[in-house]
Amino acid sequence: YSFIAKPLDLAGNEGEATDPIDFTINTVTPTAEAELTAITEDTGVVGDFVTKDAELEFSGVINGALATGDKVQIRIDGGPWQEATVNGTNWSYNNTANKLADGTYTIETRITNSAGTSTAPVAKDIVIDTVGPVAALTDLSLVDDFGPVTGQIVDGTVTDDNTPTFSGKATPEVTEVNIYNGTTLLAKVPVDPTTNTWTYTPSPALIDGDYSFIAKPLDLAGNEGIATDP
Repeated sequence: YSFIAKPLDLAGNEGEATDPIDFTINTVTPTAEAELTAITEDTGVVGDFVTKDAELEFSGVINGALATGDKVQIRIDGGPWQEATVNGTNWSYNNTANKLADGTYTIETRITNSAGTSTAPVAKDIVIDTVGPVAALTDLSLVDDFGPVTGQIVDGTVTDDNTPTFSGKATPEVTEVNIYNGTTLLAKVPVDPTTNTWTYTPSPALIDGDYSFIAKPLDLAGNEGIATDP
């Protein structure tokens, strides 16, 4: 609309018009929906929204069609709404300049139009965890179960077993264990959530030579804790 006014005198003469006031009336609520589907970087298990990365970029999809003037907005833990960047049916918002402290955050997304009419927010919780497990691995065991002499492999000794079994226990926050030979990562093994135990057997078998096995605990966010003694 473009409203103007013109004065009339008693004789009906119309005077000069005012400057126009242009405005738009839009009472239609947007029908599309913005959904958060990923954070960068989602460390640990991708897709669980638990991460050790405190400087994040958020991204997602738009379900439905945006009308002219519709925008995707995002807010973190009830803060101010911020406009996201839209690319087709996808959206993104770069929050890397705002480092988040450890904790749980509610991320809300919505569609808003030029009149300020918005859809109901869609919420997703994320967890920032930057602290690794402490004193998390116990009851370590390296076992030789091959040949005439079997049993525990003691630090500094020799074994004829090319596939010795390395195992131990973990505290409840530990989800995986990284196995190293010195500084070389050999494997990532899961922790049984029922028994809080883990086991590693080399595959393929190790060639003859010197080895120094250590284990490091990992939590759900992918933080690596303190290494065991070699």
